[in-house]
Amino acid sequence: MNGDSSECIILNPDDFEDTMNLLRTQYINRNPLCRASRETIEDTYKEPLPTYVKKYLASGVSLGVRDSKTKMLVGVFLNSEYNLEDTSSEPSTNMEELGTVFRVLILLYPSPEVFREIKANRVLEMSILCVHEDYGGQGLARRLTE
Repeated sequence: MNGDSSECIILNPDDFEDTMNLLRTQYINRNPLCRASRETIEDTYKEPLPTYVKKYLASGVSLGVRDSKTKMLVGVFLNSEYNLEDTSSEPSTNMEELGTVFRVLILLYPSPEVFREIKANRVLEMSILCVHEDYGGQGLARRLTE
């Protein structure tokens, strides 16, 4: 696939159905973690995945690739952005979210000032990278992550 037959786009909430269709047909059955945990296509209709996908699409930092001829969504890189200055006065009770925060804190433990040292005010959460198997080997994943 050359640059003329595909187009990179910034995904938005209008891309929800196409994104979920790509995840259901390509990601769930091919991702090793999904396969190991015996996740099924039916599981993608249940929370929390639809809510997370909507959040990623609304973030403005998720990318997709559409086939120029068919307009089919053939690749996604779902991301979210966090502002380090935003704080919550209410503690989170979502254990999955707390586990993610804990894993990040462990990584930062040797240098807790790492974000201040590099003057970062936002963090990019990179969540899901998926390319349709019929479009494999054409550099789409590389284009999405560059």
